[in-house]
Amino acid sequence: MGVEVVDPRLESFGWKTYLQNRRGTSKITINKLVAVGAGLEKGQFLYCYLAKDKSDRSIVVVYLDGKPREKG
Repeated sequence: MGVEVVDPRLESFGWKTYLQNRRGTSKITINKLVAVGAGLEKGQFLYCYLAKDKSDRSIVVVYLDGKPREKG
């Protein structure tokens, strides 16, 4: 499943994260200060989608409000 992001609006900050592999799953971590600053709570669902940016680079779009993307 993918969604094409033509012009993502980026905030003025970013962070580097790493991929954790355990048994049959992989996880992407979010720094605790970023999670607190974004108002995220433990156990909250985040909706994530694979996409491509204008340069055809693979990206992950994460909706932090607990709602899936709008269809259309």
